[in-house]
Amino acid sequence: MIRKVSVLINMFANRDLRRCLGLLFLILAKLFKFRFNAHVESQKVSMEIVYVVADKDLQVLPISIASLHHITGIDITRIVLIARPGGSVEDFARDCNLVFVNENDILGFGTDKYVYPYSSGARSGWLYQQMLKFGWSFKTQAQSYIVVDSDTVFVNDVSFFSAGKYHFFASTEWNPPYSLAYEKLLGEKDESLWSYTAHMMIFDVYAVKVLLSSIGIRQGGSWHNAIANMRSVDPHSCFSEYHTYASWFIKHNPKKSYIIPLYNKSLSPTEYLSQVNANSMRNLSTFSMHSYLRASR
Repeated sequence: MIRKVSVLINMFANRDLRRCLGLLFLILAKLFKFRFNAHVESQKVSMEIVYVVADKDLQVLPISIASLHHITGIDITRIVLIARPGGSVEDFARDCNLVFVNENDILGFGTDKYVYPYSSGARSGWLYQQMLKFGWSFKTQAQSYIVVDSDTVFVNDVSFFSAGKYHFFASTEWNPPYSLAYEKLLGEKDESLWSYTAHMMIFDVYAVKVLLSSIGIRQGGSWHNAIANMRSVDPHSCFSEYHTYASWFIKHNPKKSYIIPLYNKSLSPTEYLSQVNANSMRNLSTFSMHSYLRASR
């Protein structure tokens, strides 16, 4: 709740009354579990699940994969792990009969191409993995694919589409640089009321390509270089692939979009393993076990 109040204060300070009202609506919607129940399609659709993984993620990744049965309305054709070659992730993929993809083969370059922030490069991998999620659209033969963050676990049924509409998950967090990056990249106002940085996303392959082409044409170069140029927007969190894609898709394809409150809780891995029980899962769809979070004392 403290974080939500902080977000509201930040919005008010920036005179963003429209988003203040949107956040209040979202908080109330979650309180009354609005659109909490999954919408199940009568006929299942074949779907790829994609993870962008680092070796450190292997503590949680098996738990996330085991929870994928909670995604309703799909038959999983394959689970793809995108990671650096020669590490533990490649061994894990082989041992578990999963598809391993060398991250360098997705975009033709590695994590060191775009140093972020400029002073230390400590967040370069964070920015690079977002580009990889977009880049998969040029490698897959599927019409759409679901990306799941490797630290996120499904605990109740979740649906990513129904009645011809893609589902987008609205979050109560808000980071103004994400909106600013959207507007700089696309030359249009970010009209979203909520953040869509939701730890998971269904990507329509054609739509991703149109978005990236639009960015490249407007910026006069490659789409990934244009995104990298957003590093000047903020020294820590300059861009969100989930927010950019969802905001753009919803704005340009409103009849194909369906917005659902994000029922997620962030915990440290230690907290997840010690605290998760049937009661704590009742009002949530997912948990995210962020390695940067320390267990509460």
